[in-house]
Amino acid sequence: MSILSAKRSDSSCGERARSEKSQETYGLVAGIAAFTTWGLIPIYWKLLAAVPATEILAHRFVWTTIFLLIVLSWQRRWPELIANVRSPRERIYCLTGGLAIASNWFLFIYAVNTDRVVESSLGYFMTPLMNVLFGAIFLRERLTRLQLVSVLLAALGVLNLTFDYGRFPWIAVLLCITFGLYGLLRKQSGTAAIPGLFIETILLVPFALVFLIYLQRSGTLMFARAGWSLSMLLISTGVVTAVAPGRTTLTVAGLLQTKAVDILVHKTVEALTVFPTPKTELPLPIQGTAKFQVQALTADKSPVPEAPFRWTVGDTSLASFDPTSGVLTGKRAGKTTLVVKGPGPGLVVTWQIRVIAAGLKISAARLGLPLNRRYALKANFADEAGVVIGPATGVTWASDNSPVAAVAEDGTVSTAGYGHAHITATAPGGRRAVAEVFVQGEIVVASSRTGRFQLYSAERANLAQLRKVMDDTAVATEPAFSPDGSRIAFTSTRDGQPEIYIMDADGTSAARLTNSPGADGDASFTADGQAVVYHSQRTGHRQIFLQPITSSDAVQLTQEPADNSQPTVSPDGETIAFVSNRDGTNHIWLMSKDGSSQRPLTRGPQSKEAAPRFLRDGTLAYLVDQKEGGRTVTQVVKADLASGKVTPLSGTDLVVADFTVSPAGDLLGLVVAVQKNVFRVYVQPVGSAGSGAPVPIPTTGAEQMVSPAFMP
Repeated sequence: MSILSAKRSDSSCGERARSEKSQETYGLVAGIAAFTTWGLIPIYWKLLAAVPATEILAHRFVWTTIFLLIVLSWQRRWPELIANVRSPRERIYCLTGGLAIASNWFLFIYAVNTDRVVESSLGYFMTPLMNVLFGAIFLRERLTRLQLVSVLLAALGVLNLTFDYGRFPWIAVLLCITFGLYGLLRKQSGTAAIPGLFIETILLVPFALVFLIYLQRSGTLMFARAGWSLSMLLISTGVVTAVAPGRTTLTVAGLLQTKAVDILVHKTVEALTVFPTPKTELPLPIQGTAKFQVQALTADKSPVPEAPFRWTVGDTSLASFDPTSGVLTGKRAGKTTLVVKGPGPGLVVTWQIRVIAAGLKISAARLGLPLNRRYALKANFADEAGVVIGPATGVTWASDNSPVAAVAEDGTVSTAGYGHAHITATAPGGRRAVAEVFVQGEIVVASSRTGRFQLYSAERANLAQLRKVMDDTAVATEPAFSPDGSRIAFTSTRDGQPEIYIMDADGTSAARLTNSPGADGDASFTADGQAVVYHSQRTGHRQIFLQPITSSDAVQLTQEPADNSQPTVSPDGETIAFVSNRDGTNHIWLMSKDGSSQRPLTRGPQSKEAAPRFLRDGTLAYLVDQKEGGRTVTQVVKADLASGKVTPLSGTDLVVADFTVSPAGDLLGLVVAVQKNVFRVYVQPVGSAGSGAPVPIPTTGAEQMVSPAFMP
């Protein structure tokens, strides 16, 4: 395959060399033709010497417009033309360009028909100098030293010719100014040659027609009454010939002017594929960017990578486009268009662009992380409704508490100490977004080491180093992390009976959530972190309730007379697993998030189940309690809800009263009854090769530990 490719490459190189040689020959012929045509034009105007220059100019506009109507229809370029006309910027440039070239045409015709051909030639000698001047003033172009020397020598030559002429060459000066101004305006407009010329002429045709009607009514119109030959000469002033076959470099050198025109030959392009789709309006933030792609295809859908494209922004004060990278950048709020034109009739795609003062949005507004963890934050632009438009560019990042959480230039957060930090992203223009980062231990447990149960945290790499999460005035147990790790729900008796509280993961901003006459407990966050499910005895038996974290309104999901408790929510937020004794024994039940479709997952009188916990992959872990050989055996298992397959996660040698599992399923936190009414927490790794040995979290004296929870 590689050898064949090499041979094809060599053959292609040879063909390219022969093609370039033929193109040089063609370029020489084209150059001679160009010079010959330019030299014969004054003779053509001499044939019209009997016609006033103003009438010739008016005829030229009218017949050029008619001829271009035929050319545009034949080339099927009306969509391209309409896109140009819709742009106020291109209309203004074409109108002013039309006035400039009309003035130039009139002056040249007048000069020829009044025997001032030499002076008109002097004007075109001056034109390159005027182009250099306009380029320096309006386009901020800079000349090299050699170019500057060349221009100065050319200027001296033109000055010499001017002084030799004997009088002030006002026609020459006006010719070079109008022609140079026309070139500048055409360069700035960005329209293609034929559509641009059509817009220029049709904008001035009404004035030309009015003038010709005036001449007709005053009896001075030369057209028709001067004979058919002269009339045909006037009609042919509008004929425009455009030829572009092959690829060549046409060099026209003379009178200090050098122009290079590249003409490219490629397969016929029949269609364009583009991204993004142009069917809907695209929002673009100010200072934001959007990537556009286009590919040319032949009739058989083969790509044509060498096909040229022409990109145009309707209003460049609102957005700018880089054709090399395909990136559009917003500049000012408003609506504009981006148009790409392919090499053929009808190959035009238009995107409607809405540049907006978008806000900045960080991928995570709140985030809880353990110690020595890295997390990549991303900044995006968002519209008024908060919908993400695309990645934000030019964003700078800063942390207000680097000893807790530092942030790199790319938005990667690195945690180094416990506490709370604000990570701020700033986009060009001053727009900002803030993410709150809470650094807490990976494992949180309730410990009685100070006499009453309080919440403590530790890292899996250092279980002996417990630190207090917060100082509750009463008993605090049953912690549960929100999915983003930034909040902890827990049960506290600080107001007399067990109620659900919510606090930030660093132990601050604790606030009571529930306020009912019955005891509440076992809170678990919903998948979006904006609500909790818990059980409450407010109706007699324990029932499952759902309550937003910002509201006191709770929705009851289960009903009497059964006892329903220990709810947990699936990662997709659609399913709630809970414990119910409605069949006489505690089993795992499932229901939809609104409390409907309640059905049992486990059954049978030989065992009972408790403490359901969803894992990140959607499987459900729970604790099984059953009799074996006259003794009670407890084991943590995991069930695949789709297949029903059950896999053990722990052994049966410990008496497990409760447990939790990390969201990834790689770590168990086991509440073990080491003796009657004495509980400790063991941490056990879980891997594909099986479970590791359980490791107890060290305790002191009569200290007990219960209700472990893992940070997501």
